[in-house]
Amino acid sequence: MHEHDRIVGPLGGLWLLLASIPLFLFTPDGIASDNPLLASVRQGLKDVVNTVKQLKHYSNIATYLLARMFFNDGMAGVLVFNGVYASGTFGWDTIGLLLLGIFTSTSAMVGAYLGGLVDDKLGSIKTLKIAIGMTTLILIGLVSMQPDSIFFVIPVSTEPVWSSPYFNTIAEIIYLLMFQVFALFFVTGLSASRTLMAKISPPEMATQFFALYSLSGTVTAFLAPLLVGTTTAFFQSQRAGFASLILLMVIGAVMLFLVKEERSTVAPD
Repeated sequence: MHEHDRIVGPLGGLWLLLASIPLFLFTPDGIASDNPLLASVRQGLKDVVNTVKQLKHYSNIATYLLARMFFNDGMAGVLVFNGVYASGTFGWDTIGLLLLGIFTSTSAMVGAYLGGLVDDKLGSIKTLKIAIGMTTLILIGLVSMQPDSIFFVIPVSTEPVWSSPYFNTIAEIIYLLMFQVFALFFVTGLSASRTLMAKISPPEMATQFFALYSLSGTVTAFLAPLLVGTTTAFFQSQRAGFASLILLMVIGAVMLFLVKEERSTVAPD
């Protein structure tokens, strides 16, 4: 009945609830409001509708949000389907994937810190372009891995190189290390994308645009699974399905070159 797998969802929900309590108890709102909840919701929706109607004025932000829909779906898809691909390619079991997740979380923390330093040095849009470019190249490297070959054409031994029951062949070790680099650049891209949104949005409308930013990250959440599933079924190849995410990342990266790192002004009424 897969009880040990199914219990993961409730445990994750419980952890989210417990970890949110300090936020709700000790983090005050920046601006207190005496407006009734329903009136605030109506005003918020009205503001969003007005902002959408004025997208021509905010074309730079609109282009960025559209670009983010693609590259964010692509990078997030790699994070999700990486375990599926590794399991199908190398036969990693639940423990192996758990270890992969632990290592990846550590690499992501390092990426968040280093990404902030790069952002301060180069600017958000350059950092984001580097992150997308590197994650795309690494994805190509990931799909090049097979148990008996690396980088598509280089044959390697399938014999264990050490006594560990996990990640004990040359291809598995290289795959694991490459994905840690992916996680580093992926989180760098996440942090830089938020910073860029803050830099190009009018401060007076930051709440509205970050709401649209969040929406753009979820409205096409089906795109990566649909693309991977369709491509895998069409080519009868897990490798082809995983590699199809490159398309989303490339589209987002190309559109990003149309975005300027300059702050928009509030549209006149």
